[in-house]
Amino acid sequence: MNCDVNKNYPVVSIIMPAFNAAAFISLSVRAVLAQVYKSFELIIVDDCSTDNTYELAKSFADNDFRIKLFMNNENSGPAITRNHGLKYATGRYIAFCDSDDIWSPDKLSIQIAFMQKKNIALSHTSYLKMTVRGELIGSFKVRNRTVLSDILKHNCICCSTAVIDTAFTGDFRMPDIRRAEDYALWLILLQKGFVFHGLYNELIKYRVSSESESSNKIAAAYGHWTALRKTTNLNFFKLVYFFGCYFFISIRRIIFGDFNQ
Repeated sequence: MNCDVNKNYPVVSIIMPAFNAAAFISLSVRAVLAQVYKSFELIIVDDCSTDNTYELAKSFADNDFRIKLFMNNENSGPAITRNHGLKYATGRYIAFCDSDDIWSPDKLSIQIAFMQKKNIALSHTSYLKMTVRGELIGSFKVRNRTVLSDILKHNCICCSTAVIDTAFTGDFRMPDIRRAEDYALWLILLQKGFVFHGLYNELIKYRVSSESESSNKIAAAYGHWTALRKTTNLNFFKLVYFFGCYFFISIRRIIFGDFNQ
């Protein structure tokens, strides 16, 4: 595996959407820049933040040629923001990193080596969970393989852990489905016969936002239903069944706390 910096042809394009992320984006960018694996570009797209997110990102971009910074013309949501970044991606591998998550320094080196050794299209990793303040509160362990039947009931793939090899998948875009744009993309890819291969290593810290408000729960459920309905060919009864499974899992989480699927 060649880890040398190539200014013209990075191996990995990292897409980082950002909206009012001033509290966290510096930590996230520094974690990307600290990667042992050096052949990457970081594409940051600001979704018309009203704080100083753009200025913070620009301070990094001005000092590192690997960072490309863009801004949406209007506030558009995470799917369109990520797709804006994907238009400028030049790497073979596409990785995602949200602007409040933290990668471990060996995240790319381990994951790219894993994908190249196994010659696979999709991978994701286990991860640690932390509060908004950065306090560790648990972890999520992934299974070795995730196929379509595994994900219809529940999205078990954290976006900031996913890496996609476009040599297999070709170009792609995220469907504009609020609260479930990444899940909708996973459904599309897995329906094409691809498999998500899991790395047991906990290679990121995922910041868990507050989900206490009932409106957030409703929005998440609506996003899940919409993703199933718009990206699969399931008949109505199967849609209801798998959404019912999602609802049951969500209720169990509320009552008993987080658990692994």
